[in-house]
Formats: sequence, C-alpha cells, structure tokens
Amino acid sequence: MIDADKYQPTGDESVGYPQICIRTNRTAKRTNMKPIIDKAVSIGKQYPWSEKYTIIKEVFKSLGSDFGGGGFGHAWIIHFNSPAPGDYISYAFHEGYGFVKKLRAQQCK
Repeated sequence: MIDADKYQPTGDESVGYPQICIRTNRTAKRTNMKPIIDKAVSIGKQYPWSEKYTIIKEVFKSLGSDFGGGGFGHAWIIHFNSPAPGDYISYAFHEGYGFVKKLRAQQCK
C-alpha cells in the first residue's frame, strides 16, 4: 500500500489543511529540492485550489521525468484532507504506468 509514511502520517499540522505533500523514498543522498518545489508551486498557482486534482496531475506531468526516471526512488503526492489518520489520497507516477491514484484503503498489487 502507498502509505503516508511513519513520519508525519497525517501531514504537517502547522501548514493547515487541506495540504499537498510530495514524498519520496529516495536514498540518503541529498537532493536540492528547491527547484522541484518551485516548479510544483508555480504549477499550483496556475489553478484555483478547487481544482486540486488537476494541480496534482499537472505537477506529475511536469515532473514525470524527475520522479519516474528512478532518480528519486518511488515518489508520490499525498493530498491530506484533514489531520485525521487515514484521511488522505495518494497519487504516484510510475514510469511505464503513468499516473496512479490510490485511496487510503486500496492495496497495491
């Protein structure tokens, strides 16, 4: 299952809800995430928050080569609806499969 992680499994309460989080299970090798975050933020500013699913898809479309190329390990975006455990939806980009949406209760096969 694509899980929210053992670190901040309900997102970051200091940011507020709803919130979108980019997660990766990349190795310990440090990466300058600022250009990636800046690119994601600029995409998000092109749409109203009510179109959050479009924002998520467009971020993955733009960053697909970064995320899907394996350089980040597995990467996914989590949309946290609230601080309640399990109240989120995960979106992943898998090279060869494209954009994949997983609800919290779904299992990866």
